[in-house]
Amino acid sequence: MACCSCPCRKPRHVRLVDGLFPEDPNDSNPVSSDLDKLLYFARSSPEHLDRTGEHLALRLRRSLNRNRLGHVQVALKISEKLVEECAPQQLQLLADSYLDIIHLMLESTHTILQVSAANSFVLFSKRDEQGTPYHRQYDFLIHRFASMALVSITNVNGHETYVQIRVAGLQGLRGVMRKIGKEKGLQLNVWDSAHMNKIVPAYLFNMQERDCQELVQCSSEGLRELAVCAGLPHIGDVMGPMLKHFDLNQLWVKEKRFAQNAVSSLIDTMQKQDRYKLVQSLVGHLDANSASPSAVKTGVLDCLTDCCVMVASEGAMGPSVLDVFRCLVNHLTVSIENPQEAKLQQSLTKAVGDISKVLPDYHKPDIMNLINSSSTHQSLPAPLVKCLKVVADTYNPSALDTALPLPLFISLIRLLPSTDPTVQLDAALIWHQLIDRHGNKPKIPLNSTYELSETGLVLGKVSERFLNQTSSHLYTSLYKYTEVLSVARDRPANVLACYQLLCLLVLEFSTPGLRDMLGHLCRMQDQAVGDANASGGNSQGAAGPVAVVSLPLEHRQVLHALVAGVLHLIAQVSSSQLLREHVSKVISERRQTQPSLLPES
Repeated sequence: MACCSCPCRKPRHVRLVDGLFPEDPNDSNPVSSDLDKLLYFARSSPEHLDRTGEHLALRLRRSLNRNRLGHVQVALKISEKLVEECAPQQLQLLADSYLDIIHLMLESTHTILQVSAANSFVLFSKRDEQGTPYHRQYDFLIHRFASMALVSITNVNGHETYVQIRVAGLQGLRGVMRKIGKEKGLQLNVWDSAHMNKIVPAYLFNMQERDCQELVQCSSEGLRELAVCAGLPHIGDVMGPMLKHFDLNQLWVKEKRFAQNAVSSLIDTMQKQDRYKLVQSLVGHLDANSASPSAVKTGVLDCLTDCCVMVASEGAMGPSVLDVFRCLVNHLTVSIENPQEAKLQQSLTKAVGDISKVLPDYHKPDIMNLINSSSTHQSLPAPLVKCLKVVADTYNPSALDTALPLPLFISLIRLLPSTDPTVQLDAALIWHQLIDRHGNKPKIPLNSTYELSETGLVLGKVSERFLNQTSSHLYTSLYKYTEVLSVARDRPANVLACYQLLCLLVLEFSTPGLRDMLGHLCRMQDQAVGDANASGGNSQGAAGPVAVVSLPLEHRQVLHALVAGVLHLIAQVSSSQLLREHVSKVISERRQTQPSLLPES
């Protein structure tokens, strides 16, 4: 019986392992002279690796129970050496017992053991294995590493230990994702919300630790690695917990820039063609926060805008372009009914303009059509017209006759005769941008004494087919526009915008359009003199008969000045010497007797 307990009867792997533990239980270094023997045995007899690992785990468990921390470290170092020496095709024999050792150490209440286990697992995660261990689960490791990454400074001894534990936890999480990235068969469950709700907040909380650059760098790199591992199929699983974290911690309001930077870091890691997925997540989140306070919606909106600008500038918006604008316009339409959301309206309008600025021109008509058709009101509300204007400001069509589809052209021209001075001005500015193909607007003189050759104005050209399609709609709206034009002295911009619009039409339509424009100016003249002559009746023009209404004196003076200024330009553009002499004579007489009826007034 005594012979059975003789050490020589123990299996060789047991003898080799036991011989590595020093007599002093506090000594954390294995007996170096015998370590090479164990490694040689592992290489030459790999079939014993599983039992060698099991015995190491047994010794470690026993040492933990007896509080022999040195021997615990010895067992870990031996297992690390074995893992390092194993060939990829043999590593699976040792992996399960190695992970048991890591598991046991992470369960310990000793900080040094937890940190050592995490650092050891990071080394293990960098090793390749042959085959996929479908039975392996990393749930416990994710839970423990996330807990370490979120440890409170009040629960540890000093700031240095606090940083050490958190870094070890973050590195452990990165190791888990690295390992899972290699073991493709395990990815089906790691993207569950139960795991992502631990991993993502762990990274984000540490990214907010601005006083410790080591934590910020480690967590930022971890988040980017997570996004790379997720790719297109699972990036939504990462974005969900991230957006939830921003919501719960009120970061949309308190640290809006942090939220934007975190999302931007994900964009940088993704392939261009996949980035639209992040845009879709933010659009959905903005819709989900429709009942939230304006400050929260503004924070989400700013993040969405930054994301869209980054993605769109590289031509990677994909199928989400109109979805983004539909979302923004819907929120703008809802906010119109709430006077307390005026700042949100400004942010939404700015977002529409910022995103439009980086999109190709062929998207602009679709965006403008979406905005134009979004309101149920009989006339488009001022915020939506402002929205149209910021899109038009980014639109540079090569030719007017191909700039807009006819239904949209008609809808936009019908915005001009609005009784709201703000809408009226914005509508005129929209048309300035759409019409002025040659940069003429800043060169238009505000007097009736110039010669065309001195101004640098350039004549455009449109097709007669375009003029035939649009003239009736255009001049009918222009007549109504000048009839309701805001001429108040505190709004001179409206009169100036009207004058510039008429001049731009003359310049861009050039010779083919002069006849219709002259007819329109005659109708404007009838508007101006109709009441003075008490003629009533109808005025006949290019768009058909229109009743002349009575206008205030100041309004009629403005119309006279507009007609004089535009006729002077037409006389310069036209080849008719008779017209030029007549216009010059009338303007000269007015300058003598009625200077208030000239544009320079």
